[in-house]
Amino acid sequence: MIRPLALSLLLLLCSSPSCAPSPPDPGARGGVPVVAGSPDGRLAAVGHRGLSLVDSLTEQRIPVADEMPLTLAWRRDGQRLAAVFPGEGEGTERLVVFDREGQRHSETALPGRTVAVAWSARHDLLVAGYQLQQYSFGANLSQWLLRIDAAGAPPIKLGDVTIEPATAKQLSAVLPRLLQAAFSPQGDELVFLRLHDPPQSSPYLQLVYRNWQAEGERKLLDLPVRSAALQWQVAGEAITCTVDGEPPRTVELWPVPRPDAAVSIAGRPPSHLDDARLWTLRKWRFEGLITPEEFRTVAAEVKP
Repeated sequence: MIRPLALSLLLLLCSSPSCAPSPPDPGARGGVPVVAGSPDGRLAAVGHRGLSLVDSLTEQRIPVADEMPLTLAWRRDGQRLAAVFPGEGEGTERLVVFDREGQRHSETALPGRTVAVAWSARHDLLVAGYQLQQYSFGANLSQWLLRIDAAGAPPIKLGDVTIEPATAKQLSAVLPRLLQAAFSPQGDELVFLRLHDPPQSSPYLQLVYRNWQAEGERKLLDLPVRSAALQWQVAGEAITCTVDGEPPRTVELWPVPRPDAAVSIAGRPPSHLDDARLWTLRKWRFEGLITPEEFRTVAAEVKP
């Protein structure tokens, strides 16, 4: 039973609008409890011996599923909850969307394992993941991005590489820790880690940035093959990358050439940056149709 004090502390920690979804469990894949608070603070989705919704006011517990979820993510209006569960096939998972009453809204089979699940500011449901297919000569590793609510939309390819048999054997169990992905505060951009296994050198990870509305990508830097955490900064112009065993580093996505070169938007609230007009401007910036300085100037002029 969840006591009132424990529930209050739980919601205090995880129910703010900026609360990140619980990450997919990289080790036990379903054996570790996960929790996600709704943006309004009223409900807590608790993955422990199944999945339940707990009301912070009435303390009512609504059983939702018998299985343990791997990750949970609330939509920003708190009306939908996305939960990832193990799939029927080996190395597969499925995504189930519930409403606030615990009723199942939809279910989608995923082509592999998830590394990140998020709802965008305009309610796109986004899933980043990978599939590892092993053969006698090695393995094929494909990384993808799915828009669950976009009917007929094909997966967006994030990576497709052949890896050596020794590399596949060594890394297959820890790929969820290595192939991290993180969506921007607005949800229209992401950074992710892609594995490379060159035939004449050691494997490495590459940090990649892209806007999923646009074509192309930007390769940011190469990293050692170790666990890493990626976190967007609030204005969406930089990320914090923390590699296991190393101090955190800030990676500027759109560096400013001079301190006075452009108007800063670093202090602007996330709600302002969710403006629909800025989705288009960020796409144009990524495609090179406008400069980062032009984007910052216009973004600073748009009223929250």
